[in-house]
Amino acid sequence: MEPKSGLEVGGYGNASVLIAKAHDRGLFIRFSVIALLVTASAGVVFSLSGWQLFQPVFGEPFPGVSPNSGSASNSATDSFQPAVSGNSYYRAMSESMSVASANGNSGSSSPVSYQRSMSESLSLTTMQGKVPNSYSRAMSEQGSLTTGMPSSTAPVAAQPSRASMTPYSAGSNQRTDERFNLRSLSSGKADSTYRGGAGETTAYSTASTILNAEQSDSGSGIMIQDTASVDAGEGETSDHSSNIRYVLANIGAAQYNAGYNYANSVLYSTEGLVLVFIVLRRSISVTTAATKFATICGAKVHNSTLGSPSEKTALQTRVIVILLVLFSITAVASISNPIFGQAAADTNGAGAAYRSSTNTLNTPKYREWDPATLTWSSEVELPTTGAAVRDTLLLFNPTNSERVILAYNANGDIRLYRCLSACTVASHWSDKGVVANTGAPGAATSYRPFYAAYEQQSGKLVIVYDKNLNQRNDFYWKTWDGLSLSAESGFNYIGGNGNDNEAIIYFRMASKSNSNEIAMILEDATNQGASVFIWNPGAATFGNQWAVTTTMGASSILGESIGIAYETSSGAAVAFAGNGPNSANWVRWNPGTSSWSAPASQDTDFPATLTNDVRFVTMKSDPVSTSNKIMITVVDDNSRISTRQIDAGTWSGANWVVHTAGSPSIVTRAVDFAWDPSGSTGAIFYETSGIADITITRNTWTGSSAAWGISATLSVASSIHYWITAATNPTDADTTNILFTKLNSVFDIGSVKYNGTTFTLVGEQSLTADTTVTTYEGHSIAFKLKPEPSFTEQLGVVEQIKIAVVKPIAKQQLGVVEQIKIAVVKPIAKQQLGVVE
Repeated sequence: MEPKSGLEVGGYGNASVLIAKAHDRGLFIRFSVIALLVTASAGVVFSLSGWQLFQPVFGEPFPGVSPNSGSASNSATDSFQPAVSGNSYYRAMSESMSVASANGNSGSSSPVSYQRSMSESLSLTTMQGKVPNSYSRAMSEQGSLTTGMPSSTAPVAAQPSRASMTPYSAGSNQRTDERFNLRSLSSGKADSTYRGGAGETTAYSTASTILNAEQSDSGSGIMIQDTASVDAGEGETSDHSSNIRYVLANIGAAQYNAGYNYANSVLYSTEGLVLVFIVLRRSISVTTAATKFATICGAKVHNSTLGSPSEKTALQTRVIVILLVLFSITAVASISNPIFGQAAADTNGAGAAYRSSTNTLNTPKYREWDPATLTWSSEVELPTTGAAVRDTLLLFNPTNSERVILAYNANGDIRLYRCLSACTVASHWSDKGVVANTGAPGAATSYRPFYAAYEQQSGKLVIVYDKNLNQRNDFYWKTWDGLSLSAESGFNYIGGNGNDNEAIIYFRMASKSNSNEIAMILEDATNQGASVFIWNPGAATFGNQWAVTTTMGASSILGESIGIAYETSSGAAVAFAGNGPNSANWVRWNPGTSSWSAPASQDTDFPATLTNDVRFVTMKSDPVSTSNKIMITVVDDNSRISTRQIDAGTWSGANWVVHTAGSPSIVTRAVDFAWDPSGSTGAIFYETSGIADITITRNTWTGSSAAWGISATLSVASSIHYWITAATNPTDADTTNILFTKLNSVFDIGSVKYNGTTFTLVGEQSLTADTTVTTYEGHSIAFKLKPEPSFTEQLGVVEQIKIAVVKPIAKQQLGVVEQIKIAVVKPIAKQQLGVVE
């Protein structure tokens, strides 16, 4: 046979073998392209068939299923058996008790025994990176109680009385459930059908739990305590328990990037096989081995070189080997953190709560900022407040994924709403009731006589408010611990023993980083003053009262002319308030001496000769951990918008910078500032005219040099902007640094995003097309501080389960023979999954 294209072919029977040291570049490229196409096609076919072709080497990890090592367990048997693939879960628990006890009087002893076993299994069947397409859960439990009948002997005349529920002590004559307070151990898992005996009932009282009536009740309470639950042990029937009922509802959110990881898997596997093919094909060792193998098989082999090797070819081979090594390292690292396969996308979301006439003004509305698509979600309507919503306050918990909305309505009700995850689903929001009533506010005023802030370490929410009542206390507060609101407390900051009725029209609060300390400032319209306080988390009260000013004046009390913020690095708080014509006062909290500085004065429009009174203030802390910079923005009653940075008590520049004298209103705040998450830089957004136009002005700030850039405009729909709000994204890796929202004269709330260099209009009606008024700010935005519960957290399998088991000696444990209720978990599967039919 004649050689073709320089190839020697050896024949053996009907078989032919070709082994060539090919250096022809065209042939090399053709083989590479063919290998790439074949590999990619195989990957696609196998992925559609549900096979994990390349997963053993390249791809994303499955979420592990393991108990939380930081949790404790008191169960007799509490075992987890995680599956290697992470898609199955098994738990078994058992406990037993056998005792002998008298019947509570002088009768003979009767044997008593109790046995309980429980098993549970979970299986998820899924294609790689896809939402599980098969789900099964099985659960069984049995309980038995054997006891002798009470003695026929009449009880003694003086029946012993039970004491009220107290911690266990030897010799107590309480019933078992009373002694060990099993219901309390369940940490808020309420059981409306449970009927425990009251204190001071007799040992023979019928006020006890009934076994036969309640053991099979599907609504029975549970005696299992979640020791590391993401919802802090909230009731099994609550709207956001971390139980397995979240699986189907939230599976998409839990695996939001599974598609990216899957693409990562296929891409890496394809690239890897192609590189391996290239290297092997150019290897002399591989060619020699192939020659020997073909010879052993009896084939006649002819080696033929299509091109002479050169130093260039050798260099190319070395480069390919180096690339293969680097690729392998990167691919292995990407198993836990995909690099090439995952599309570049933001990761941290935000939320917005607002007033809107959609359906009704009585219900607060909510949307979420999707970091992957950089768009807002569909509108979520919360339960009614009972009257038209005036204002809202949205806050994210710093310790978990909880978010709360405080909605303030025309009747003066402050209503609390709470959600833990998948909050774009209306049913995941729960109405926690009215916190307080402030009295109906004036319809023509923007007053907001409440505020709230989270303790940064505990995650406890502190809510402060005023009430239009003639009482000794001047302001009030409640706390929210994730389960319930505390009782109300009050503070008489004016002093004296008589009743009075100060009108506190605004509060502001700031939380100290890595601490439970909170600083608060209030604006007292009655006394035209502003005072500051420090929250003492241990005593759950306010203290360190200090007057910032007692001469705010009649003009400043028409707006929110107060502000407060913490310096990020030092932990010192700075408070600021209007102080009459051409003046504003400020004080600084010294954490070392636990004291406030004496009030000092600033003129926010110097050297302008016109008198001015501060109307609105915002204060924003630079989030950089080593920074003490705070930006203060002021709107005055001459329509000026001014700013100045204070850094550890030192003011920037010689004077305040006046950005415009054309703010559209002195009863609204048409400006706000926010810092970038890093770099000590930030941006301001403001309105410059009271006449409708198609622009809005923005500028950027560099904190290190204390300098503004050159102001520019952003094109928007023709309108006047009356309220502007800004929020900083704490996730520095995201492309969105700041979100601005704006309420305009046609009652639209739109939004603008800023990536550190460019302002982009997201939409004119991003939140709503109709607030019906511009009198109130009417909306609040914030970025998330913690991610949604993970996949395994939503399954509830990463937590240790603590069973309330009491094990003193048998006689102490029973004392008297009574029917004992066994807490059985028997909700049906659909109830546990939260499936709505």
